[in-house]
Amino acid sequence: MAYTPRPVRAFHTGYDKIHPVWMPGLLVASGVSKDVTGREYVQKHIVTVEDEPAIVDLLSYVLDAPQVLLTTCTDGAEGLAAIRDQVPDLVIMDLMLPVLNGWQVYDALREDEATRNLPVIILSVAGDESERREAFRGSEVDFFMNKPFDPRALRRIVQEILDIKIDAW
Repeated sequence: MAYTPRPVRAFHTGYDKIHPVWMPGLLVASGVSKDVTGREYVQKHIVTVEDEPAIVDLLSYVLDAPQVLLTTCTDGAEGLAAIRDQVPDLVIMDLMLPVLNGWQVYDALREDEATRNLPVIILSVAGDESERREAFRGSEVDFFMNKPFDPRALRRIVQEILDIKIDAW
């Protein structure tokens, strides 16, 4: 199944308001870009795979920065195709997804030489320690965050993984 770029929901921030903006699919390689002041920065590509619209919007807001190129996918098959088409710097993924679940996507990434070492942050509702231990048995997940998650903590982890500084809100 080939990945077809589709509109991605991103946010444009005004002085005191957040305005949703629909943009075409962002399938551009990470690289060096310039902001409006001419300052150069390295742009990192993140793919999010999440089917809950509220979480998609929150991730778009948390990761809204000129240093981040964000591709949003709403099911596992679409996410896997997007990741294989343009290998990103980081994947943030839910486990309970339509079409392919998060574990199927994760296993496919680890089996593919091109994506084997790709950092993955798993977002899940697996509540207590015993549930998490059972859910993650035998896996080598890079990072795990419980839903609901702390947006600032997620942003700190993303900055650490990608070695970038995302300006505070």
